[in-house]
Amino acid sequence: MQVQLQTIVVCSCSNIAAMDARKTVGSKGASLLEEAARRRRRTIRWPEDAGWLEEISPAPQRLLSRLKDSGLLFGAGRNRFVIAPPGTASIRQAAPPELLADLAFRPHGDYFVGFLSALIAHRFTDLHSEVTYVAMQQGVKPRKVPDGFKVAELPKSAWPLAGEEEIERVRIADSKEFFHRSTIERTLVDTLLRPDLSGGFETVVAAWARARSRPEVRWHLVAEIAIRIGDAAMRRVFFMLRMLGFDNLVESWPMKIDGRRSSPLLDRSREFEPTGERPRRDRETGVRVNVPPGYLRGWIQGAAVG
Repeated sequence: MQVQLQTIVVCSCSNIAAMDARKTVGSKGASLLEEAARRRRRTIRWPEDAGWLEEISPAPQRLLSRLKDSGLLFGAGRNRFVIAPPGTASIRQAAPPELLADLAFRPHGDYFVGFLSALIAHRFTDLHSEVTYVAMQQGVKPRKVPDGFKVAELPKSAWPLAGEEEIERVRIADSKEFFHRSTIERTLVDTLLRPDLSGGFETVVAAWARARSRPEVRWHLVAEIAIRIGDAAMRRVFFMLRMLGFDNLVESWPMKIDGRRSSPLLDRSREFEPTGERPRRDRETGVRVNVPPGYLRGWIQGAAVG
């Protein structure tokens, strides 16, 4: 029943917008909005939508500009628009940030919503954020990043493999539009890559602890992703797996870790690093533990109780 009610609201808003369009930009504007509603679209993108737009008007870009000037569309970058439901005064009211991320970043290359934004979406933290965190490959980030977004540039070696094991295609509610987000397993690895973008190291550890009780988490995949990314990622992930009691997984892994080979910091952000103290070196993984062990145990226990 709830889904049906939501659909009625969306269609009703589109019909009202179409009636408003007849008053301001004529029948072609109304037809454009009606067709968008029929297609269950909340955005219009040029030239991707040229096929159906040109069936409505011989000059679709001019029509889109008129609809924007009339307040029936919000501009979302060059040739990108969000349909403005009645009562909305800004683009943030008209579309969720994930859809705005797709509008802003997909024209420039591959992207995904991740880090703290993915932790929130996967229900690993109760935090809220006004910023949406996005990852892109190095060298493709747009020169101007829209307000409300923060982009992390990842090297090619750390970019997710093609397929759905690391990146999932998520459908926007009440529409036929999608955005890309990191899977649970990829999100957990990324939090150790960039704790500064993931709510801080306390949030990261608590998220890992909550993940321990989630049966859908594929812990072998977490390890595989970390190994592919690189030595430092692998060592941090295996350290966290041991902290959570997955010793059997670590010890049974075909690729053994030489704890003497390298020694990356556990917390790259150094948020809780004791002043003047040399981080202890974990014997099994080689990780330099620059967070007091009592903090780590406390965060894990607190997450388990919560």
